[in-house]
Amino acid sequence: MNGRRENARQKAEELIAEEKERGKPGSMLSAYLIALIIGLLIWAAIYYLWRAA
Repeated sequence: MNGRRENARQKAEELIAEEKERGKPGSMLSAYLIALIIGLLIWAAIYYLWRAA
């Protein structure tokens, strides 16, 4: 009986670890998209100031 409990606990820990690993690429992608948007906004502001001068 203890062996089955131990196996179930180990399996649950493995599933939790997999879910945590899956969360990281999504956060990296969102950080990349935010950086891309900020970069485009800065580029647009510089272009607008250049055209206005």
